[in-house]
Amino acid sequence: MIHYGKINVIAGFTAMLLAAMGGFALGATFDTNVVKDGQYILSIVRFYLREGHSHEMPIAMYNMIVGLWIDKVALSNRSKLIAS
Repeated sequence: MIHYGKINVIAGFTAMLLAAMGGFALGATFDTNVVKDGQYILSIVRFYLREGHSHEMPIAMYNMIVGLWIDKVALSNRSKLIAS
């Protein structure tokens, strides 16, 4: 049973879902207007959506790994609470 890492796992899955939705939005809105004269045109909205998607996925995955791992580590309960 996960005790200390439960919030990490829930937050990780939620963040990964949000990042995946951002990736789906990027893919769904990619059209021929993004390329102009052979150059890729990147608006500020697409820039931040892409950065949010590409950076949040690994952060969320690390958060889930810590959440699954923290209960099995030989630490005091206080240290586990701080780490989670």
